[in-house]
Amino acid sequence: MKAAPAAQPRAVIGGNLIAGIVGYLIMNSGYGGEWYAKGAAVALTLTAMKFAGVTHPPAGAYAFFFVFKQFKDPINILCPGLAGACIILAVQQGIEAMNSKAKKA
Repeated sequence: MKAAPAAQPRAVIGGNLIAGIVGYLIMNSGYGGEWYAKGAAVALTLTAMKFAGVTHPPAGAYAFFFVFKQFKDPINILCPGLAGACIILAVQQGIEAMNSKAKKA
């Protein structure tokens, strides 16, 4: 899956960053409690990712989570969203390293 565009580090980090920013903006716009806020967060996140060229569809779930949990602090853009993306990438790199060593042996 390393070759998949959505699995590239730029897409994973960029997608989660965009999702956090969109979720933050919706929560602080005054519409965060509306019935359509969660769906709007996902739709706006996917649209923004497409325009930015960092499409990572699972990041849409973070935008949903951001609004669902009613996060209003900008620190929540970094944690759990961006921190989680970095952990995912570290695990991916570790697995790739183990696989390459196993192929050489």
